[in-house]
Amino acid sequence: MNIFGQGWNTLGSWDNQRNSSAEALRALNGISQATAEQAEGSSTLSFLRPGQVFQGQVLNITTQDVTILLDNLQTVHAKLGESVELNIGQKMSFQVKENQGEQIFIRPLESQGISGGNPAVEKALDANGFAMTERNVSIANALMESGMPLDKDTMRGVMQQSVRFPEADIKQLVAMNRLQIPVNESNIQQFAKYTVHEHQLTQNINQVLDSLEQTVSSAFQSGDVSQIQEWNHQMIDIFGWKEEVPHDNVPTAFQSDLSLFTSLKSQMSELGMKPDTFDQLAENSKDFGSLLSNISDYLEQENQLPAEVVKGFFQSDNYRKLLKKGIQEKWLLKPEEMKQPKEIDQLYERIYEQSAKLSESLNQSGNSGQEFAKQSQNMRENIQFIQQLNEQFIFAQLPMKMNGQEANSELFVYANKKKVQKGPEGVKVLLHLDMPNLGNTDVLVRLVEKKLYARFTLEDQTSVDVIAENMSDLSKKLEEKGFLFTNEVVKTEPKLSDTVSLAEESGKSDAVIEEMLNQDLITGQKRFTFDMRT
Repeated sequence: MNIFGQGWNTLGSWDNQRNSSAEALRALNGISQATAEQAEGSSTLSFLRPGQVFQGQVLNITTQDVTILLDNLQTVHAKLGESVELNIGQKMSFQVKENQGEQIFIRPLESQGISGGNPAVEKALDANGFAMTERNVSIANALMESGMPLDKDTMRGVMQQSVRFPEADIKQLVAMNRLQIPVNESNIQQFAKYTVHEHQLTQNINQVLDSLEQTVSSAFQSGDVSQIQEWNHQMIDIFGWKEEVPHDNVPTAFQSDLSLFTSLKSQMSELGMKPDTFDQLAENSKDFGSLLSNISDYLEQENQLPAEVVKGFFQSDNYRKLLKKGIQEKWLLKPEEMKQPKEIDQLYERIYEQSAKLSESLNQSGNSGQEFAKQSQNMRENIQFIQQLNEQFIFAQLPMKMNGQEANSELFVYANKKKVQKGPEGVKVLLHLDMPNLGNTDVLVRLVEKKLYARFTLEDQTSVDVIAENMSDLSKKLEEKGFLFTNEVVKTEPKLSDTVSLAEESGKSDAVIEEMLNQDLITGQKRFTFDMRT
């Protein structure tokens, strides 16, 4: 097995390969354009002597040539000999066979003992013609642990992905392939967040709104009243707040935040608005968002108000709270809105489109802060990732508003989405709730005809007692609808394991995510990995 190296120091020898090798050099090592070019034009390597061993990383491979990056950032352009199997990104040792000054003959050295003594890994790599490198062994091990095939195409695919995304964990890449999730930069970042339970859409929404408050506060300190009002109008249009409703909403529309409602009424009174006028605006407001629209219209129509007074309203805490509250009403579901699956689809579409338009509006006005842009983009990428998951699973994140408090919930149906059938065990659903008072709550529901079973798992005994004490009310309502209901309420059992995951170490838990990411797409059953030790 030989590699015949030549042309190491000629300045023109890299012209045909300059673009591809430079790109690979930057991608794999994160160095600058200038450094890449300097490496390509490296000085002579005549100091190498026969028998000498050096380290290198494969940057690029064509049908006959290979480009190797040395530890000192010098590069080698070599011709491949027969029976040589190399992979882009592979790090290995080479030995100098002969040095003829302008031409040097080298050969790769096979690594020993990397597989950890696993004969199956060694056999798979050898049968497919792959070198026994640390990276290739890790890929083969990860494929074996996940139950995926060790054929050449599968292994080569993961190898190429590991070179394209060097920061990604090998096991994560394998898991994404097993779950048929497209491997790209955005999905890799989102998948990593899901595995450590930092993925909640409700949290994304709060982060976006917090950064929006900061952006608005900073932006409205400068600019004249007309500019501020113009951008305010754009937001009202984006969220569709300019609408009137019958006069029967005052008792219920603002009960979720009476303190804000009262503070606004007091503030508008200080601006000269009569209490009756404010009540009339409220009666014509469906929610906080439409109240913001009605107040904005009033301020425009009251020409006698000084510009600084109007500007003071838009710079106030009440304005930012009203804006945030209005968006929350658009982006959080109420329990009564969850009766139809289309409501969830419409929610995702609404959040995605409105946040994108809001970002565009901010950019055009020159008010977009870096933090807002970052958080808004992350939220949209999360929604896109949920859609990717739904290509394979029945899964939904539900950012909710319950009794005036925010809650995040996740729903997972134990079924292959492409082969959804009701088997003898009926339909099985896992619901995860993250609520301020009860904490993490997992509800496993199984329905067979009219027999309904539910298992509630909570974090502490106090929460268990609260649910158990109120279970009779739920049972009665379900029985009235014709279900034969049985249930149990239990406390989360500590996991007996020698290994602790990053999610467990941080005190986070999400049964839905753990169950879903361990499902087999073919059988629909949970996949287990066993750690066999002697």
